[in-house]
Amino acid sequence: VRRGGGGGGGGGVGYIRRVCRLLRGLDSRAIETLIVVVPMGAGCAACNTLVFVYLTGMGASSVLLGTTIVFNIVTEIPCFRYSRKIRDIFGVRFVLYIGQLAYALRLIWYSMLKNPWLVLPAELLHGITYALVWSSLAVLSTEITPVKGLEATTQTLFSLLFGVVGGCLGSMGGGYLYDAIGPRKTFFIFAIFNFAGIVLLFIADVFRWIGRRCCT
Repeated sequence: VRRGGGGGGGGGVGYIRRVCRLLRGLDSRAIETLIVVVPMGAGCAACNTLVFVYLTGMGASSVLLGTTIVFNIVTEIPCFRYSRKIRDIFGVRFVLYIGQLAYALRLIWYSMLKNPWLVLPAELLHGITYALVWSSLAVLSTEITPVKGLEATTQTLFSLLFGVVGGCLGSMGGGYLYDAIGPRKTFFIFAIFNFAGIVLLFIADVFRWIGRRCCT
């Protein structure tokens, strides 16, 4: 009797085979997508782990810290509600652009903050940086998966890159930078990281557009 855990379809070996099969079939747009998920994950982790420390160091009250959560929810709910309509109108690629831009602007705002209460406008971007981006990743994984049946593997890869790779860069790396160079420079570095992702997507799209023009 053949027991579970072995074979090509199950267990760790089977999963690694599925990942390798997925990576071999990815096109350039899919690879670009997987790359830019990392800076967004780093930005998310930096926002989640460092901002309250930053605000507390500036003398923020508990009332302000609680109010930031309220401002997060104000835009999070409508972004979840209308994320599908936004994707249908503008496309998932647009969500990548707008998500990274929102992260970059949010992090730059933190880096220039003087009064802790002025953090609240930046918190309104949470709906874009979290709700709109995260709700689109499942759809995006379906779009870029080259082989039918590997959609769940693609979603797992997204989670790994966003939450683990990007998360470690934003929380552990961000914590180290926070102590080494200070919070303002740390937030600015993560903003540049996300701007770099925008530039990558833009250059790739320009070259792709030029290629189509040359072929017609």
